[in-house]
Amino acid sequence: MTLPADPQRLATLLGALDDYRQARRALLTALRLPASNRDPLAELSEHLVQALLGGELAPSRVQAHWDLTLPDHARVQIKYLVL
Repeated sequence: MTLPADPQRLATLLGALDDYRQARRALLTALRLPASNRDPLAELSEHLVQALLGGELAPSRVQAHWDLTLPDHARVQIKYLVL
C-alpha cells in the first residue's frame, strides 16, 4: 500500500485542521485565555453569560457546580447545548 491513499483528502483535512486551530486561538485570545484544554464553546458560553448578566466568573475554570456569581451573590451553572 502506498501512503497516503488519498492525498487530496489528506490535504483538505489538514487544511481544515489548521483553519480550526487558528480560529480556536483567535477565540481564546478574545476570551483573554492564554490556553485551554476545555471545549472552546464551553469557555465562550461562560463569558457570554457573564457579559449578559454581569457578576464574576469562578476563579477556577473547572469549578464544580457553578461558573458565575451574579451581582446579587446568586451562583449560576452555565451549560450549552450543541444541536
